[in-house]
Amino acid sequence: MAHHHDHDHDDHAPIEEGRAPTQFDLLEQAIRELLIEKNIFSADDLRRQVDKTDSVSPADGAKVVAKGLGRSRVQGPTPGRSKNRY
Repeated sequence: MAHHHDHDHDDHAPIEEGRAPTQFDLLEQAIRELLIEKNIFSADDLRRQVDKTDSVSPADGAKVVAKGLGRSRVQGPTPGRSKNRY
């Protein structure tokens, strides 16, 4: 399906949220910059983690649950755990 707009896109244009930064925005920026400056992690490390976090979807969680359910059927219940938790 074609995707067409009557305007140009600039892939590197900053995202404008239309609001002034909050105290939390400023605090996050200051802490992030300090951690990078102190070599706790690099800007590339942060970028990779953000990309990884953004790539997670609900389907990933469903895979984990399905895998766990399959394992529990093969292995049986966990020793020491009651079937009725409540």
